[in-house]
Amino acid sequence: APWADAVRYFRAQIFPQIKQAVPQARMLVVGSAPPHIKSLAGEDVIVIGYVPEVLPYYEQAAVSVVPLRSGGGTRLKILESLAYGRPVVATSVGSEGLNLCPDRDLLLADEPSRFAQQTIRLLTDESLRHSLIQQGRQTVERCYSWEAITDRLFTTYTQLCAA
Repeated sequence: APWADAVRYFRAQIFPQIKQAVPQARMLVVGSAPPHIKSLAGEDVIVIGYVPEVLPYYEQAAVSVVPLRSGGGTRLKILESLAYGRPVVATSVGSEGLNLCPDRDLLLADEPSRFAQQTIRLLTDESLRHSLIQQGRQTVERCYSWEAITDRLFTTYTQLCAA
C-alpha cells in the first residue's frame, strides 16, 4: 500500500510539474503493478511491472525517485539505486533510517512542488547529478557493503559474547 500510494502521488502531483519543465521526461514504474497501478500508464508513463532483473531499468533511468509518504521497513531501493549509480530524490519518510546525508548522498523533499524541483535539478544539472552519484555510491560502499555489514555484525557478536 505505501508503494502504490507513492506511485499514484508522484504521477498525480509531482510528475506533471516535471514534464512542464523537462518535456522529454518519462516515468518508469518498475515493480508490482496491480490494475490500479497499470491504469496510470500513458504516453510518458510506462508501467513495466515486476521484472526478474532491475539493472536494465536503472541503466535507462537518469534519476530514481522514492516519494513514500508512509510505511516502514528497510529502504533497500534507495541503497540499490545508489549502488547502481543513480541519484535519488526521496521524501524524509522514504529515506528514514538510512545513514545518508541530504544534499551529499541524495536530495530530500516532502512537498510535491519541492520534490518536483529537486528532480528537475537532477535532470538538468549534470554536475550535481555526477556529485550525488559519486558521493551516494561511496556512502553505500562504506556503510552498506557486505564487508561493512559483516564487520559491524562481528563486532556486535564479539561484544555480546564478552558480556
